[in-house]
Amino acid sequence: MDFEAFSRSILETGAYRTPESIRRGIPARLLGGRAWWFYAQVLATVIHGRFVSAGRKFGRRQWAYHAFLMMRAAERAGGSVTMEGMNALRSGPWPVVVAANHMSMLETMILPCPVMLYGDVSVVVKESLKDYPMFGHILRQTRPIFVSRRDARTDLKTVLSEGEKLLSEGRSMVIFPQATRRPWFDPSEFNTMAVKLARRADVPVVPVALQTDFQGIGRFLRDFGPLDRTRPIRFKMGAPVPVTGNGREAHREVLRFIETAFREWGLDVRSGPEEKSREERLPEAEQ
Repeated sequence: MDFEAFSRSILETGAYRTPESIRRGIPARLLGGRAWWFYAQVLATVIHGRFVSAGRKFGRRQWAYHAFLMMRAAERAGGSVTMEGMNALRSGPWPVVVAANHMSMLETMILPCPVMLYGDVSVVVKESLKDYPMFGHILRQTRPIFVSRRDARTDLKTVLSEGEKLLSEGRSMVIFPQATRRPWFDPSEFNTMAVKLARRADVPVVPVALQTDFQGIGRFLRDFGPLDRTRPIRFKMGAPVPVTGNGREAHREVLRFIETAFREWGLDVRSGPEEKSREERLPEAEQ
């Protein structure tokens, strides 16, 4: 399946599944499918993107195509990708704030692809990514919002101010409201940033549950960990949720959607002691 066929599948049915015809590439088979081969393909995609973007805008179609190549690299390294409900954006309002759980770097590379088939997108990412060789140049052209992940209050102010401006221009936002990547889901660690932004900009929030622990967290470089081919790669999108009142119910609906998907997939759901206090602080979102 090429990029055009993938795009049609997402736009028409909202679903995608790695075709049986896709097998691990010859280098991966000969080398036992080692992780460095996958990262070599990712690097090759980044280099190609840097070449394409040299001297001109790295537009939405170019970004979507290169995100598709990242997904294809994971598939050829033994990953099995499933997407569900991605047509939730087809007939709904635009722009939106997409809120997803966070497991690995893989979702930051792949998730924007199906979302941006419907329109322009910006992503909230950690500021250290802008310093990555070549990748940083491409990333800056996609108009992301950079956050430090060190000062939650400052990060929130940055996302609210810059995000509202981008949404007013018709660009949707993709946010991973967890400071730390987790192979489980703990609602207490899922902050209210996405709902607060959606409330301020008067747009709906769209929940996405994902499983990307196919890519582990690296021991020395967190973004470059080992691969576990027994772990499927999953993305499931829910219907847009309107944000009314103080936004508390919308936040709960996002949490319910992700938790339900995790339980359906047989993944670990935890409940930390801070969950109640986070909800109690939600009405202070715009103070």
